[in-house]
Amino acid sequence: MTYSEILHNKHFRRLAAIIRVPYRSQRWRSAHPDVPFWTLIENLDRVTPLDGSWNRHLVARAFTDLIVAITRADERLGYSEMDLDWLIDVLDRPKEEANAILKMLQAYASAPDDLLTIGEVAALTDEAESTWRNRAAAGEIPGAVKKGKTWLLPRSMVIEAPVSKVVLIREAITGNQVSVHPRLDVQLVHGVDQSDDEMPAFIDIRICDGGWTDEEHDECRRRVARIVEMLDSAGINEYRVDGGVIHFLND
Repeated sequence: MTYSEILHNKHFRRLAAIIRVPYRSQRWRSAHPDVPFWTLIENLDRVTPLDGSWNRHLVARAFTDLIVAITRADERLGYSEMDLDWLIDVLDRPKEEANAILKMLQAYASAPDDLLTIGEVAALTDEAESTWRNRAAAGEIPGAVKKGKTWLLPRSMVIEAPVSKVVLIREAITGNQVSVHPRLDVQLVHGVDQSDDEMPAFIDIRICDGGWTDEEHDECRRRVARIVEMLDSAGINEYRVDGGVIHFLND
């Protein structure tokens, strides 16, 4: 794998983008004091010495601990199992090559991000400027800054690390928060599988539960169908419907 191929690898860039957020932002670290970011970075440096004399298991654990800690603290950031599979594949390569890629990843993650205007982001992603402006104003894009009336968005957050599934789902159910039946409020619930700290976050869209009247059940079914249609149109289709709950993994 050439230098250029590594820098343009989508898994390399996504993992680096996640690490870059707390690396470059004092505000993020202050907002998430439970994430021992610099301790995790020091641990990663300790298990990846420059001479390549590292243990594969310890390196994998250090990277995983870092990525999981960041993404659990900030729902706007997310990774896929394929990203971690790529990292494991890197660790299985000859140590000299693997060490070079790991150090490139750490260096790339510590570098400043390019800032793009709303117009530039809209052109690159084929999404409306208003969509990105609303996301920025709602605080859904880590590192977004407003200069006067102009929003500037970190390139890595909109290109390398697209908006997380939690945000897309929240957008999909926007407008469905109010019902003629107060007990049918939509809830977006997400968290981690407490039985296994290696599992990714889950997301539930809880529309309604048992104990409703026939009229409320009919309304529930209509709302489930409407939200499923919205999710499908947003390209989110890995889920299961269980009565009034839509459940899937935030991969």
